[in-house]
Amino acid sequence: MTLSDKKSIRQRAFALRDAISPEVRSLKGERIKNALIALDAFDKASSVMLFASFRSEVDTFKIISHCLSKEKRTVLPKSDADNCRLLLYEIKSMDELVKGYFGIPEPEVSADRLILIEDIEFILVPGVAFDSKCNRVGYGKGFYDRLLSRRTAPAFALAYEEQIFDSVPTDKYDVMLDGIITDERVIRCNG
Repeated sequence: MTLSDKKSIRQRAFALRDAISPEVRSLKGERIKNALIALDAFDKASSVMLFASFRSEVDTFKIISHCLSKEKRTVLPKSDADNCRLLLYEIKSMDELVKGYFGIPEPEVSADRLILIEDIEFILVPGVAFDSKCNRVGYGKGFYDRLLSRRTAPAFALAYEEQIFDSVPTDKYDVMLDGIITDERVIRCNG
């Protein structure tokens, strides 16, 4: 696996994802949200880590609102770009999200809301490309791989079916997911 392999798969996945019309993306996103909410591990989790969707990613704002309305501890990452890591903060309202790193919505809350990854019961992560073995190609900085290497909870990705490939390039630092929820299926790995 080379960096150019990952760059190539990212470019293909971005092109496929961006080619989905907003109307179709909305319908697919609703299917993905419903499949996630029906997932037993997600339903039973009292604390969940989500991410604020960006550009043509699967819309997570309705999922964040759902979690807040169900009084789940709702946690989102904030980028610490200087140290290539993510810090996790509980939010209590959508109003607590502001534009952060690369314009991605992030929590703007006090330090007393900092949460450890080990205290999360269900984790959702973004990604660009995936395969049916739950391998993930992210955005290339390794922020999520560093975070996921310390998790104790199941980690799932949300993806359009167009983002699933026969295989994606991986290296020793890439962390495999427990599952991927698409608009057509739930892929489960790691038991």
